[in-house]
Amino acid sequence: MAAHTKQLLMKLEPIRVGAYDQRPYRTLAIGSASAAGNGAIVVLTHVDIGGRDLDAPALLKQMAENGRKDEGNVRLDVLQGATRPNHFTIVETWQNQKAFDGHAAVAHTRQFRDAVNPALGSPMDQRLFKVVD
Repeated sequence: MAAHTKQLLMKLEPIRVGAYDQRPYRTLAIGSASAAGNGAIVVLTHVDIGGRDLDAPALLKQMAENGRKDEGNVRLDVLQGATRPNHFTIVETWQNQKAFDGHAAVAHTRQFRDAVNPALGSPMDQRLFKVVD
C-alpha cells in the first residue's frame, strides 16, 4: 500500500464506520479529456450485469461511442471492475443539465437501457453532481 494511501486511511479512521472497501477498475472505453466548465453535470452510474447471457462490454462500449457524439458531451468513460468483471461504472460529463437530459432522451440511450435492463443484477445506481467553481 502506498504511503499516501496509508496516510489517507489514517486520517479517515476517526470517522470510519465500516471496513475499507477498495474496488479496482480497468478501463473499458475511455474518451478524450476536456475541461468541464461551471454548471457542468458529472454523472456516475453503476451497472451490475447478472443473470442473462449478454455481451455487456460490447454494449457499454457502443453506448459510450454513441454518447460521445451527443450534443453537450464533455467526456464519457466506462470502467470495468477488475475483481468483479460484471460490474461497470460509467462516468459522464455534460456541459449542463439540458445536455444530459437530451442524451437521456435520444433513441440510442433508450435502446441501451432496453437492452441492459433485463440483464441487470441490481437496479442501476445513477448519481448526478454539478460542477461549481
